[in-house]
Amino acid sequence: MLTAGVARANITPPLTVPHAGWGAQTHVYPEGIHYDLWATVLCLAQDGELVCLADLDLCYVTMPQAELLRERIAAALGIAASRVRISTSHTHAGPFIHSNWYKDDDATVTYINEMVEAIVGCAAEAARELVPVRVAAGFGECGIGKRRIQKLDDGRLITGYDPNGATDPIVGTVKLETTDGELLASLLYFSCHPTTLGPDNKLVSPDYPGVARRVVEQLTGGRCLFLQGSTGDIGPGPEGFRSDYAAVERMGTILGSEAAKTLLQLEAVPSAWQFERVVESGASLGLWTNAADVSDSSPAPLLVASRMIELPIKQLVPTEEAEQLYLACQSRMQELIEQGGSADDIREATYKVKRSHKIWQQSLRYYGQASASIEAHFIAFSDIVLAGVPVEPFSSTGKGIREASPFACTLFGGYTNGWLGYLPPAEQYAEGGYEIETSPFAEGAAELLAGQVTAILRELYEQSSSTRT
Repeated sequence: MLTAGVARANITPPLTVPHAGWGAQTHVYPEGIHYDLWATVLCLAQDGELVCLADLDLCYVTMPQAELLRERIAAALGIAASRVRISTSHTHAGPFIHSNWYKDDDATVTYINEMVEAIVGCAAEAARELVPVRVAAGFGECGIGKRRIQKLDDGRLITGYDPNGATDPIVGTVKLETTDGELLASLLYFSCHPTTLGPDNKLVSPDYPGVARRVVEQLTGGRCLFLQGSTGDIGPGPEGFRSDYAAVERMGTILGSEAAKTLLQLEAVPSAWQFERVVESGASLGLWTNAADVSDSSPAPLLVASRMIELPIKQLVPTEEAEQLYLACQSRMQELIEQGGSADDIREATYKVKRSHKIWQQSLRYYGQASASIEAHFIAFSDIVLAGVPVEPFSSTGKGIREASPFACTLFGGYTNGWLGYLPPAEQYAEGGYEIETSPFAEGAAELLAGQVTAILRELYEQSSSTRT
């Protein structure tokens, strides 16, 4: 029988760790905590084979950070690193741990080390608490996500709000309940950038995913993990990019309530109601009994796959040129901060640092290469598959994969086992915009990835079906 264990750790950073990383922000450090940040780890096991999924309240982890976490967790659990998945919620109001924009980073290094230890300990705890579980999955819908690629009257594309743009309202839910019917853990999947809180926000926050998790747990029990979907072109709409905590509460509550409703309606064991007897009262009352068979007659095969997919790389700026630009921008930003420059000057300098840093990092990693290998990671159980990649897919890619998948419940998303940038669909390249400018991938890469992910899903489904048979 499938077994599961879940554990949680608090990974809220101290206020001495640089905050957020918005290009338009003028502050370096946060001034308080909106909600604590969580690391929630789910372990699944069957026939002695274990897999570990960690959900982290972070914007993203770099490829080296993801590799370190996977290796440390794998060593602690005695499994291969390929059986560990690191997922981030993509909150833009958490600690800035991705690069050294600011000179004073000792606190960041200390925080990262302590965070890694906490997550590894959390994984070990989850693995120790394995119990038999039954599984069910289903979908709801939520409208808080809006298309965020906005065209101005002059033709310029910005990251804003398109009220007529296509979105992906699907809310994916998975429940894992113990054999006595108690909810042990749940998965909540949704596609929307957690950018309700923007550059002016000075509080550490998990944004709407943190509120949604808390709502689910209050209404259903157990521990809730959030899985970010394909959000490259989806955001919180006209209420985004501000310091509106009421909007965070409202959006998270709407999403969490929809997920909780869906979870409460799911049946891990299908009902089999039978009429029992009549009790005479003021009316003749009919009593029914649920005669469902709770025995595990159909074991759910647990499958894990890690596959490399080759994606084309576009022409990039030479590495030395990109580095010089970045260092010049960084020096200017630091000079303004130290000398008390105006908010407008600091904001302009900071966004230039952010963009030049992305260009440099892409060149450092890929310059001179025609293509790059990225990892697609899959965890399949009970006609459910969790598929993740270390990029930011667009909603059309996510919907296409879900619709083509043979699994009854396919939860495909980005921000998995690291982060390498946006993966826009081909039609977006003609339009341009921020996502195209900052992506390392060439036109057609998204379609190539979708085709290969779909092929792997079909292969896994056939393997799952033959194992079940």
